[in-house]
Amino acid sequence: MSAHNNHVDNSIWGRAILMAGAFLTIGIIAFAALGLGVGSIKHDTYDEAKYAYYDAMEDPTVTQEELDHLHHEEIDAHLSYLTYWVAGLTILIISTIYAIFLGIGGFINSIQPQEDHDDHGHDDHDDHHDEHHGSASPIIFCFGVLLFLMGFPDFVEALRPLMSQGGTFVFGDLVLSTIGLTIIMIGVANWWL
Repeated sequence: MSAHNNHVDNSIWGRAILMAGAFLTIGIIAFAALGLGVGSIKHDTYDEAKYAYYDAMEDPTVTQEELDHLHHEEIDAHLSYLTYWVAGLTILIISTIYAIFLGIGGFINSIQPQEDHDDHGHDDHDDHHDEHHGSASPIIFCFGVLLFLMGFPDFVEALRPLMSQGGTFVFGDLVLSTIGLTIIMIGVANWWL
């Protein structure tokens, strides 16, 4: 599209919409998997722990030590449920914000006219000013950092048995942080290109 010898590249808008859609899709999938999927399993565990604690409170044969233990299990189950629910919701919100900024930024960049040549057919700017400033690499990098930090507590707990003699190694606790690290590497590699 051109107006008064100014050329507007519509592919910027198309790329921005594709990237915004990808971020929004990631956010929806993460919310469905973490908030609704794992969160509902953790909520069921929390309900079981809560009912076990309330039933034990009614039982006169249960000692205070057993009650305290059941109460701690209830609190741990509730915090675990809230962690996954909030993690999924956070990723959804951050992904939506990224998608909105990408869409708006792509639209603004696409409506900006770009002068290709002056009246003599020469480029209006030197080659070193030809840098592309519309890279999504910083956003991809930040998204990877977000995922890594959200999974970091589980990451530490998963590595603790490997560094000490006790405990059971659970590979599933490494998944979120590993995905985050992978996205960080992709963002950095794309940024350096």
